[in-house]
Amino acid sequence: MRRETLDLIGCPACMAYALVLEQAHERELIYGNDQVSEIEQGTAVCRSCDARYPIEGYVLSFAARLAPGIRADGAYWGEFYSRLYDHGITGFLDTRSQPAPYLSMGVPQTLPFDGEEWGGIHVQLAEHRWVRPGGRIVDVGVGSGWSSLFLARRGFEVIAFDPALELMQLAKRYAISQGVFLEYVCADMANFGLRPESVDAVFALHSLHHVPDLEDGIGRVHRMLKPGGCLALDDHFQDVLMLDLLRSALIQDAEERIFPALRDPRLRQDPQTNHSENEGVGMGQVLPAIERYLHIDQVDYRHIGLDFVGPLFYLEQGCKPEALQYATQVTDLIKRAMKRAWHDQVEYMTLVAQKRAELPTETRYSPGPQDPSTALHKRIAAQEQELQRLHAVVAEKNAHIQRIERLLERIENGRLMRLLRWAGGR
Repeated sequence: MRRETLDLIGCPACMAYALVLEQAHERELIYGNDQVSEIEQGTAVCRSCDARYPIEGYVLSFAARLAPGIRADGAYWGEFYSRLYDHGITGFLDTRSQPAPYLSMGVPQTLPFDGEEWGGIHVQLAEHRWVRPGGRIVDVGVGSGWSSLFLARRGFEVIAFDPALELMQLAKRYAISQGVFLEYVCADMANFGLRPESVDAVFALHSLHHVPDLEDGIGRVHRMLKPGGCLALDDHFQDVLMLDLLRSALIQDAEERIFPALRDPRLRQDPQTNHSENEGVGMGQVLPAIERYLHIDQVDYRHIGLDFVGPLFYLEQGCKPEALQYATQVTDLIKRAMKRAWHDQVEYMTLVAQKRAELPTETRYSPGPQDPSTALHKRIAAQEQELQRLHAVVAEKNAHIQRIERLLERIENGRLMRLLRWAGGR
């Protein structure tokens, strides 16, 4: 981390922009033709509230402020991906490395791609007309950091953050090894902020639906952005029950027929949890929260339920590139038809939204498409949960009534005994 970057970052305890170095071990690192002095180890202290934050492995860490569950989840995935990195697998870190979509299932096979790096929505967003070339970008909830590295290679000044400290340190080590400078910070949305109007764009790829308080989160994005700056987003919009079931069935079939012959036992380690504790907590709130602060260019929706088909067919056909190409073309055709036929059952959304002098006065896109079957399923689940709660309340009340009845019975028995003793005394 550079000293200059520290001056941009707000103290999460008091939100003052007053972080200074108290202790620091700095090193000169070579990035291409540039030599950069970075803080490898040290302590950042807030002049305003005296809060202290470590810098470890070139990464400023606010981990002590994170919820224990989030820290544990980050530690697990940090260890998981570090082990893969030690085996020479880097597709999860770098768009120039072949991706391995089933690594977490112990399958190391990678997918080929054309060109220097694999493409996707992230390329379209980086080339949007509202994203200023070479500007300062904050990358939100970056996971293993592949999107941040991609943006830095495009010439942007990147400051990326994620609550997984181990992943941020791994991503920084890898960026150094690639000769690409960018900053990584360990933080969640509630504990990260840069100076007002200091950022040209904020990228959020598959991350905002994890944020519990999106009103505060998008407010922070709005404050960071310069006038004319933008939020570039690709995120999970809604769960679609039918497509979730289809995706689960595809993976179950692969677990039975395809993965056993390909699995590397060194990589096999089931996650302690399928998701972070905040998985989906902000889903359904992202679009309305953005429209309260930013002006949206347009929203593109898509289905992802069939995205597994191409890679699975490729593996099943002995990793032949033509098999991947063929299956991808077929599924793309089907997905276009799905978008026409089932436009309410889209799963992901992509948008770019701009900060302007005035806040939006009307909503153009919220709340967005809603899958009726999934909405019905959620209502039924909520009603069943409420019914279980009411059953528990009734059971508790009945137990309380029984305790009162037993107490009254003891009181009545006591009265009877006193009456008998009185009669006997006469």
